[in-house]
Amino acid sequence: MAAVFWPPMPTSPLAMPRTEPPCNIAWPASGLLFSTMSPQNMVMVTGPPGSMVTATCPSTPIAPHRSPSATLRSPSSSSSGIHMPQKVLISVNSAPAILNVSPLPSCRATASEDANIVMVGSRTFERMHKLGRGSFATVWQVREKSTVGNKTVEEAPIWALKVSSPENEQMLEACLLEAEILQQLAFLLPDEIMAANRVPRYVAHTVSGARPAGCPRPAASPRHGQVLVAMSKLEGKPLDQWLYGVDENRMKTITMSELFDGPLPGGQFATKNFAGACTTAAALLSQMTPVFTALSRIAYHRDVSAHNFLIREDAGVEEFSLLDFGLAVRASTWEAECRNKSICGDPRYFTPAAWTLMALGKKATQAMPDSTVMLRQYEKRIDHFSFGILVLEVLFALWRGPEWEDAMLGQEKEALATAQKAWRDFWAEAVGLFQKFHGDGPSATRRALIQANVLSQYKDKLTALCSALRLAHDAVQSGLPALVFKIVAELADPQGTMCWQDIKASLDDTEAAFGQTKVRSNTEADAENVASAQQGSALVPATEDAAWNWSSALESTASWVAMRLTRNMLGLALVGTDKPKIKKGSRRRKTALC
Repeated sequence: MAAVFWPPMPTSPLAMPRTEPPCNIAWPASGLLFSTMSPQNMVMVTGPPGSMVTATCPSTPIAPHRSPSATLRSPSSSSSGIHMPQKVLISVNSAPAILNVSPLPSCRATASEDANIVMVGSRTFERMHKLGRGSFATVWQVREKSTVGNKTVEEAPIWALKVSSPENEQMLEACLLEAEILQQLAFLLPDEIMAANRVPRYVAHTVSGARPAGCPRPAASPRHGQVLVAMSKLEGKPLDQWLYGVDENRMKTITMSELFDGPLPGGQFATKNFAGACTTAAALLSQMTPVFTALSRIAYHRDVSAHNFLIREDAGVEEFSLLDFGLAVRASTWEAECRNKSICGDPRYFTPAAWTLMALGKKATQAMPDSTVMLRQYEKRIDHFSFGILVLEVLFALWRGPEWEDAMLGQEKEALATAQKAWRDFWAEAVGLFQKFHGDGPSATRRALIQANVLSQYKDKLTALCSALRLAHDAVQSGLPALVFKIVAELADPQGTMCWQDIKASLDDTEAAFGQTKVRSNTEADAENVASAQQGSALVPATEDAAWNWSSALESTASWVAMRLTRNMLGLALVGTDKPKIKKGSRRRKTALC
């Protein structure tokens, strides 16, 4: 089913520019969004899956418009296709439009690596250089080819272009959903949030080179074509590398003593006092809560982790951005689907329910005494948990520790020391599972979760952490650090109830105190670092490496690495854990998307 809007709305920020008639506008019958839906500006046509809808308008051009409420999809059966090659549809304002539905041409070009000029929708881009590559996608830096009259504009905008090659229908849907999410976030997020580059800004997307089943294709051509998504190119350094000075691959083998006590040269590890670490954690909460508030209306990210965040410093202020929506799922269907889908994301940030489902399967998990609370977190608060763990990681990685807080009262220092120990106990368990998974494989990880009672230990250590965070909240004297501990405890706790709107309201109420604490904590931290350096201490203020940017993040943790990780190694499809072994020679169930 395709929707065509009439007439184009010039006030829409994503409306196509008006052109002189006649015009031909074509787009894939899958994944495109539109704006206002009403009988005055919409006509409906149907066509077989993978068809192209071409609109010809002799007077006023028809333009596709976007909206967070409607998605263009093709029906599952081709029997409902239009049999007449062309049909004239008259709208309320009597402007005729000629619509033609036809299969995608088998010779339609894809964006090959040797082609520098790429068409995405109605826009043209020139590839400049490769930013990063994953298992199923490549990201390029591109320059838009703009023209004024017959002349090419040299100072054209620079964007990022993600070219994904989905291997099946599920991956194709995931690619299109990523584009849809960016598109809807641009619609939902306030202008100041988009201007701050908290997420990539949607530019355009298209499907190129898809072929109907049975259609012959070159060996190197993807069966489902390629999904091209143009977006803004974000600057910054991957958060995990900014913290530790090492990338995700190094974390697979790092020892716990090195992780907690260093030395980790090149990062920001253990460079701030308590107030400074809390200020950074609060900035992360404050900046990203509006993003998650908007995102929760659309989808769950499912891969909230340090390698999917960028950090940059702007006039002494730390600014954060969230990347990679390639593993996201629709919020409207996730609750019904989640128990039958495989586990996705970074294992360090898995909820207890994710580990339990992996180890025991759906039926055994549902039979556990705490299943209601545990599964509620997985179904409704999966991003809450991962983000809470990330904020704790940032706070405790930056903080030098209670032994450096000479001016802190004894009761407060003791409560914070207890919270730090509880965090280290939990994080060592999470990182240990992450390392075991990568080192020994999923089967060994599953056995360890069951046989060595690791699953119970993980849940017990999370419970102890949440209790310690609440005790620290009660003991801390300063308003902002106390609020940070309250929020992260609610985010991480399976019984937590604080929603994104509550977090934003709490942070807004302390905005004045936040600014005062930031100035004071940064000044104190800088003074202490200078004093330590004068005394010959190894503690020195880390500097931002200007060479790090968005391309480094993509090169180290390209978007689709996570997809391959969870498809090939985390291939413990939950629907299979509760079923008997498949007999030899029987048809095997296809693995899930993740």
